[in-house]
Amino acid sequence: MDELEKKPDATQEAAEKKPERKNDFDNRRKLMYVLCGGYLIYLAIKMGRDYPGLAASGVWSSERIAALCGTIAFSIIGAALLVIVAVRSVREWKQAARDEQEEHTNAKMYHRQEDRYDPAL
Repeated sequence: MDELEKKPDATQEAAEKKPERKNDFDNRRKLMYVLCGGYLIYLAIKMGRDYPGLAASGVWSSERIAALCGTIAFSIIGAALLVIVAVRSVREWKQAARDEQEEHTNAKMYHRQEDRYDPAL
């Protein structure tokens, strides 16, 4: 009976020990977005190399048109992934700079308050 009562406590303790995951954009996700975005752009370039020649010759089939649509989609999605990473990285850098400046400002304010003359003392 005591063993059964201890098991639920152990799971609660394990849940309390786990740090709360914020909905942040961590480095692994950034790396994956950059790799996927770069690869999609690479595929779009590789697929789209022969389209200027095809447009000039007028040789178009349904497969070529579908591949062209894929090329356009790959390039748009790849560029979007890279832009997302860039925007979020800049936001994080700005937020870190703001936090550092606030800490610096708060430290100055704390020191100024300590230096004031208190007539009650």
